[in-house]
Amino acid sequence: MNNRGLIDLGPVGVVSAARVVTVARADTAGMRRLLGATPSDHILDLTGGQKRQAILVLDSGHVVLAAKSVQELSRQLRSGQPT
Repeated sequence: MNNRGLIDLGPVGVVSAARVVTVARADTAGMRRLLGATPSDHILDLTGGQKRQAILVLDSGHVVLAAKSVQELSRQLRSGQPT
């Protein structure tokens, strides 16, 4: 897969843009409830030890924790290019 279909989450990994259903701020009550209801084997922590800023929900039901902001991730989704 080429870079155009990937969202760069920093040195810890990338996520396929085609699999992303939603991107939301991690500090909202709804996202905290979602994390609490998600089985631990479906949560992927790709923050690399940094503060969690955004949560990506994938079409597979997995939840990805990211240290990048919602704005950065949205920009990557719109442009199709990792930043």
